[in-house]
Amino acid sequence: EARGPKLDQGALLRFFNEMMWFPTAFLSPCIEWEPVDANSAKVTNRIGDLSASATLHFTETGEFANFVAERYMDSGGAFSLETWSTPIDDYAEMNGLRLPVSGEGVWHLSTGDFAYIRLRITELEYDKPLPY
Repeated sequence: EARGPKLDQGALLRFFNEMMWFPTAFLSPCIEWEPVDANSAKVTNRIGDLSASATLHFTETGEFANFVAERYMDSGGAFSLETWSTPIDDYAEMNGLRLPVSGEGVWHLSTGDFAYIRLRITELEYDKPLPY
């Protein structure tokens, strides 16, 4: 039942992060790129009045390595702005693209890092013509 601008910001960041599996989405006019250094860029996603920014880190060979953002975390109805990242540790070819397939979601809290999910993508299908 949660709603509001803080939850919207968190949802937009999650969507933004998951674009790593749909890399052409980063070509959208809603996406703004600003170089940070040789291996990272600040990227902003604007949809209507809502925007979210993250720093994308890349390896020396140009592969996506990490997505780091300030994201609202819901702790029992109280939202706090925390550093959130999704480091990637493996790649594979899927659907003719070299994509991230293994990594985790991490909240970087004052009490220490909290890795709340470890995932491995085993299949990815685009434009599946079946109803939900």
